[in-house]
This record gives sequence, C-alpha cells and structure tokens, in this order.
Amino acid sequence: MKTESINKIINKKSIKKPKLLVENLLPADGITILAGEPKVGKTFMLQQLTYSISVESKFLGRNVEKTKVIYFSTENSIELLKDRLLNLGTNFGNSLYCYQCPMNIDDIKYTLATMKRKKNERILAIVDTFQEVVYGNQKFNINAYNDTYNLGDIYKQISDEFNTTFILVIHLNKNESDSFKRIMGSTGLRAVTSANITLEQEKNDNYILKVESRYFVNQEINLKKLENGFFDLNVEEILESTNDLDIITITKMLAKLDKKYVEDTSSNLCVAFNLKYTTPNCLYKKLENNKKLLEQCHITFKKRRSNGKNLIRIELLEDDAVDEA
Repeated sequence: MKTESINKIINKKSIKKPKLLVENLLPADGITILAGEPKVGKTFMLQQLTYSISVESKFLGRNVEKTKVIYFSTENSIELLKDRLLNLGTNFGNSLYCYQCPMNIDDIKYTLATMKRKKNERILAIVDTFQEVVYGNQKFNINAYNDTYNLGDIYKQISDEFNTTFILVIHLNKNESDSFKRIMGSTGLRAVTSANITLEQEKNDNYILKVESRYFVNQEINLKKLENGFFDLNVEEILESTNDLDIITITKMLAKLDKKYVEDTSSNLCVAFNLKYTTPNCLYKKLENNKKLLEQCHITFKKRRSNGKNLIRIELLEDDAVDEA
C-alpha cells in the first residue's frame, strides 16, 4: 500500500479554510443542529440569524456571509414569523422565503429543487422543528440510532445536491449534565452534523450558547435576552476581546449607576472611575480607539464645551434606546 508523509501532502496542495456563514459559529456545509428547551428562545434567535444572514448584518458581533434564506416553520404561523422579522428590518428584497413547513422531507427537497437561483448560489434552510418532519411513510423513532442517522444522512445528501446549509431545530432533554448529550434523541443525528449548538438559560437569567464543530474550537457565548425577545452579547462576553483594564472599569461602573451616564471634565472622570492607566489628556482618545467595542456594550460618548470647560459625556443606553438607534 502506497503511503505519503504528511509534509509531502501539505506541500502538494494548499489547505483551504472551511467556508463559514457566521464567523466561528455556523459552517457553510452540511447540517447544524440548534437545540434548546421549549420556550428558551430558539425561534427568536433563528429569526435574528435569518435577518442577519439575509441582509449581511453582524450576528452577535460576528461577521456573516450574505445568503438567501428559506425558513420552514412547523410551530409558528408564517404571519407571526413575518411580523417578528419586520421588527428587525424590512430590507429583505428577494433574500428571504417563509413556508408553513410540510410534514415530509420530500416536500422540502422539492422546494429547494424548484427555487430560482444563480449558479452555485448557496441557500440556508432552517427547519423549525426537526421532530415534525418525517421521511415518506416510514416509521421514525427519534431515539433509535439508525433512524436518526439515516434521516440526518438524507438531509446531508440534499445539502450536497442543492448546495444548501441546513439548521435543524430540536429540543433538549433534562437527563444529562453534558449539553450536547442532552440533544433529544439518538446520537445518530449528531454523527452527520458539521456543528451542534445549544441555547440554555442560566440560573441568573443569563443565557449561554454552546458550540461544538469539527471546524473550530468548542466555545461558549454569554448572552442576554432583550425585552423584545431577541438576544445580544453580555457585556462580559464583549469585554473579553480587550485587555484595556480602564475601558473594562468604565463599562462595568456605568452599569452600576442609577442614571447610567456621567458628564464631567476628563480629570474628574479619571478620578471618579479610578482609572489607573489613563491620563486626563488621553481619556477621549482612548474612548475613540475603543468606539466599536463600546458601541457593542451600548455605550456612547461625546464632548462639549460649557462654562469654559471641556466636558465628556459617557452614557449607557437602555435597550429601548438601542432599538431606536
């Protein structure tokens, strides 16, 4: 049997990075599972993702690849789905299609086969929920390995044939401590997926998105749920991307203030926030350098002159003010 060293293989051809629809979250190929307990917010999150993918807007702070989306819904009416999506935006054009989901996977395949699209154009197909769609007249047991593996493999074949990325929504059970083992049914389905994602509510009313994939390192993303039901990154999650301790201090102290804003001279602000690594003449420049990160934390800042003094106002916007912005 002929063998080659790994060095020769690497030298012969370049290794391509896997294509992702969402940076370090959603692979472009095959099947991804999104699992969560009932009413945890899976559908809201998927509608948020649908909007981001359709219009190429960041999803939870991550870059996305603009893609046409088909949303197959079994649990919510199309009217409710569209109403929620319109709360996020209206500029979908011809990039979003919603269907009251058929009960048979053959109908999903037919829909994909008859869609008008450009050559090699990829489509993201969301099936919400997986348990409600069957294959032909075959009996299906979600707890049987062969049944879930075979049905997952059918989705994989459709994915390859029609250049479609599937997200299959499924429930979590409460019998396991490991998040991914809690995905309802046999492990047969997980055997054919490109990624598995669970959405879970923590005891302190925060939410956590856990991601495992063959393409990137397992990760956990801390989230908060907004009043409108959609999700945003927790401040702690955003601040992990910076090593600027003074910016971290400002962000955390603002959240503790009753008024959620401060306005004063740079010297007084440095004292009020007990900034250890920032001089007054550098404070505004530091805010400017961290503007994108602060915007993710819903913090705005501006300066003005009053009574002969240069003042800086730093403000933490409330959720409704963020929505209006």
